[in-house]
Amino acid sequence: MSNKKKASWAVICSRELSALFTSPIPYIVCVVFLLVAGIRFFATFFLIKRAELRGFFEFLPYFFSFFIPALTMRVFSEEKRSGSMETLLTLPVTPLSVVAGKYLSSLVSCVMLVVPTLFYVLTCCLLGEVDSGPIIGGYIGAILLAASYCAVGVFSSSVTKNQIVSFFISFAICAFLSFCGMFAVLMPSSLVRGIKFLSSTSHFESIARGIIDSRDIIYFLSITALFFALTVASITNSKKKIPVLDLVLFAAILLMLNLVGGKAFVRGDLTEAKSYSLSPASRDVCATLEQPLQIKVFFSENLPADQNAVRQYVQDMLTEYKNASGKKLTVEYFDTEKDENASMAGGYGLQQVQIQEIKNNEVGFKNVFMGLVFTYADQIECLDPVTQASGLEYKITTSISRLIRNTNILAGMKETPKLTLYKSSNLLNFEISGMDKVDQIVKNAYELVNKKANGLIEFQSIDPSGDECLSLRERYGIQVIRTKDENRSESLAALGLVLQKGESFRVVPLQMVSMQVMPGVVLNTVQGLEELEDSISGALESLVAQTQTIAYVTGHGCLDMNDPQYGAGNFASLLRDGYTLEEINLAAKDIPSDVVCIMINGPKEEFSQAELYKIDQFMMRGGNVMLFLDPFIEQYPQDPNDPYAQVKYYANKTGLEQILSKNGITVEPNYVLDSQCFKRPMQGLGNVNFYHAPIVQKENLAKNNPVTENLGFLVFLQAGEITSPEAASTENADLEFTKLASASKKSWTVTADENAEVMIDPRFIVPPTEDVSEHTLALLAQGKFTSCFTGPLADSAQAENESALEGNNFIAKGTQKGKLFVASTSQITGPNIISQNSGEPIALFLENVVDYMNGKEDLCPMRTKGLSLSPLHVTSGPVANFAKYFNEAGLAVLVALAGLVVFLLRKRRRNSIRKEFSTGDEKNE
Repeated sequence: MSNKKKASWAVICSRELSALFTSPIPYIVCVVFLLVAGIRFFATFFLIKRAELRGFFEFLPYFFSFFIPALTMRVFSEEKRSGSMETLLTLPVTPLSVVAGKYLSSLVSCVMLVVPTLFYVLTCCLLGEVDSGPIIGGYIGAILLAASYCAVGVFSSSVTKNQIVSFFISFAICAFLSFCGMFAVLMPSSLVRGIKFLSSTSHFESIARGIIDSRDIIYFLSITALFFALTVASITNSKKKIPVLDLVLFAAILLMLNLVGGKAFVRGDLTEAKSYSLSPASRDVCATLEQPLQIKVFFSENLPADQNAVRQYVQDMLTEYKNASGKKLTVEYFDTEKDENASMAGGYGLQQVQIQEIKNNEVGFKNVFMGLVFTYADQIECLDPVTQASGLEYKITTSISRLIRNTNILAGMKETPKLTLYKSSNLLNFEISGMDKVDQIVKNAYELVNKKANGLIEFQSIDPSGDECLSLRERYGIQVIRTKDENRSESLAALGLVLQKGESFRVVPLQMVSMQVMPGVVLNTVQGLEELEDSISGALESLVAQTQTIAYVTGHGCLDMNDPQYGAGNFASLLRDGYTLEEINLAAKDIPSDVVCIMINGPKEEFSQAELYKIDQFMMRGGNVMLFLDPFIEQYPQDPNDPYAQVKYYANKTGLEQILSKNGITVEPNYVLDSQCFKRPMQGLGNVNFYHAPIVQKENLAKNNPVTENLGFLVFLQAGEITSPEAASTENADLEFTKLASASKKSWTVTADENAEVMIDPRFIVPPTEDVSEHTLALLAQGKFTSCFTGPLADSAQAENESALEGNNFIAKGTQKGKLFVASTSQITGPNIISQNSGEPIALFLENVVDYMNGKEDLCPMRTKGLSLSPLHVTSGPVANFAKYFNEAGLAVLVALAGLVVFLLRKRRRNSIRKEFSTGDEKNE
């Protein structure tokens, strides 16, 4: 019996498809659909310059609202009009089989509407870089949308024998489902969530972004099932009455399924960057929770559409955090419309946000709470206000990380840190002030720090032999002291304190220093004992990648980090949420031991050898350095009103060239100009190309580096060319070079002429056609660096020291891997590029660089989620024109030709049948 039922719906489906595709209706509908969709989509496709189908999918629900009713209006209406409906129902087939066959045939015909648009996908693949996730999601959503709208169309056709009436009924229902979300902003706030749920467009857009969400799938299947059941009831009603209560019960079950599915759901992320799912870094943070974490959500109810979407995103993200952390994380929602909850939110310091709403047909304003409160142990962290979804995961994860760190710095560590004191016993034979107290002071400081770390640090003391001292200096960079006994025999001793975790380590400041107190008298003493507890704590925090301090070098004409108008104030404000920028004058102070990264931004004056030595040895010990170096010093004329006065450009010599060149890097004294540049209209000149502001597109950003992998483009300004070894030379074999950002293949360089002038005025520049190529603008070097010094700097006290001790801390080759970031301009950190709102791609790039340099590279992709563009490589020329016109009109022409061929074949077949069955008299006639 089941086989007969299956055969019956299959036969009906086959019959319907055969009848449909031999009629002109599907071809006419498809031609019109392709013309409308193609013209609408490709009108802006090459202007937007993105290889994606977002523009097509945005309008697909609205297109389907018209075209699917046109395809389905005849399904049952034609049967009723011709009177064949009664005959069909007298056959040994059930109403369910009839509806199933006709519905499937309609769905196939609707899916055939979008099949030709696969040429859009082919165009994107041929002309640019494609993220397949949103495209796959878009077509999955299109099938689900077509399935639900087909069910509506088939139902509308079953209630009337007039095809036009069927079309308008179906169109009205589909249009309501498509357009109701657009009017959510005009609805009372209490209805927004319900309207959003009913909107097929909001569910489709979610899938088209590349998110496969069980709630969206349940929604579309529910719409399909409901109207399918209504169609069966409509057909069955022709033979016998069907209980209305059964339909009501079925609708209630579907509603309950959606309500339950809204609370318990699963999501899959198809995007290449996993833009809508929890990052591995966030999951790792959740795994390190040792105590219960409670997240309190203070969001007002009945929010307008935009804010309600943020609320829904927050709820979805927190559900994923909860799933990733097991039972260690709980989420509690508070309705701040209640006075007690509003008071609680105010008690946590949350501030109300003023938003716009429409009430009683009038535009007004409303104060609402939109904030999160995290409580962990005795720590509280607030995230307020939460007004947009972008960057939310980064903010939540960093907030949780801070709570964990503040509670227990070693939480979740897989390797135990070990503090080792290296002190040669023969040093006690010499007059060194404090040497006899080293062991006890180190042990006392260790016990204090270890108590704060819940006893998770190990300690050991080692007495290295003379042969081991040199290997210790080579490995850790600790101090090696040459000693002389009474017989003037030389031997080696070592003194140092090392905190190590796995392969990483930090050297705690502890060394012998020689000070000349009077001519011929040198005092040897142990330095670093007074602040040893703080030094060990700082080294521990730095070692476990929780450092929050960056040393910002001052003087030498560097940009002022406190000046947002002319300096790097906006750039510094970006970093203050996660870091403390500590100003440091290298002429007066050493680099603090707990600092793992220093920043030198826009120096214009030369560093002394002593300052360069501090930077150099900091790098040898594995320290990370960020350099923003301008290729020229600009000298403006004294009289700004002099029309003949020109800006003078002189090569910027800071002394840092010694460190860079020793490691194979050079910032050339030139500017990189690029035809692919920032454009801006100027009065009387039209759209002007600012060639000295190159736009670095995705293809010129590092592909596999977390700093740039999700970025679409960057804008540089007055940057020079950076050269580095294409392959590591023998001298730089331990270094890995990554070109983070480069100008396009249409870029060239300009240098200062004999009058110290550089032509960058766009009004007088004609881009060359030869000698153009890519030029590196930002470079990252990683590995063990080589010192540009041959030995320690001369010290007068040490030079005159004829005593039995001689200390040497000089490191010629890096003891552990470090990072060096070089940008050939400081203007990318200035107010011309970075605004106070800090939403520019270059701002995200710089934040990623800082995180990467401080061992937080996992946070980089999280910050830039969803920002990755799919650029078009071909936007003009014959190929682009062919693609445009073929997709706009060529596809429609091909479908029309296919319909014409089918019509001619059908006519030929009819003529052959007529001839075969005609009588002899008819033939004679």
